[in-house]
Amino acid sequence: MSDHRDDATNRIAARFDGEGTEKNNKNAKNAKTSGNAQSAQSDGKADSSGNEKNGGKAKNVKKDWNARSVYLSDDLDRKVSTGYKRLDLELEMEFGETVKKTRHFYPLVFELGLERMEELELQELMERIERMEL
Repeated sequence: MSDHRDDATNRIAARFDGEGTEKNNKNAKNAKTSGNAQSAQSDGKADSSGNEKNGGKAKNVKKDWNARSVYLSDDLDRKVSTGYKRLDLELEMEFGETVKKTRHFYPLVFELGLERMEELELQELMERIERMEL
């Protein structure tokens, strides 16, 4: 059980830029050696790891990433806040990791939401939009 938990912790730590794991330390060293090639990409295209320029490796996401204002209804705003708190608590209890709202949670909400929207048939999309208008 301990090996499974350690493996899961390492996966979560790697996914959420966790520090202190051997895997992340190796990745950080590799990133430094290939940093010149990555920093030369100024057009925002994905690098060889599939991350957007300054993607998961940005030191300051508020400085390095693009800002986007989003307006939400009170109900949806509550769901976002509650969803973040629930996920953060569950990851803390299970893996001892936390989710950073701006660096991890919001990008995941957008990424997963966009993936789901790509799967929608146009009719289902229109039904969702109509429900929002009620």
